[in-house]
Amino acid sequence: MDTLTIQARFSTQEQAESAVRKLASLRGDRFRIEREAAYAQAGTPAIDADQSADGLTASVLAGSAVQSYSGVMASADAAANGWGVGAEGAPAASFTLSANVPVMAAEQARSVLLGAGGEMM
Repeated sequence: MDTLTIQARFSTQEQAESAVRKLASLRGDRFRIEREAAYAQAGTPAIDADQSADGLTASVLAGSAVQSYSGVMASADAAANGWGVGAEGAPAASFTLSANVPVMAAEQARSVLLGAGGEMM
């Protein structure tokens, strides 16, 4: 089966995870969600890139090859410390999702990504 790698950018992790669940039903695989941090404050402490994402539910994605690379997720601690939060308190990060989908389902996969709030890359 021929596959195509697709990528999209999402403003929240929840949007990206929703897209993963939908793409899994299209027989997508090799899902990868990566946080693109744009730290708003100079002097923000370095954050370990190997920290795992809290929101990915293994039970929903069981059997899928999922790789998640993210820093500190949106939480009270992150907001309190100013990690990943912009001047107006809005998240200063986006999430990139990449996945392999069957070529025959590529258009439907693009629709899923756009419908979930993604921006094609």
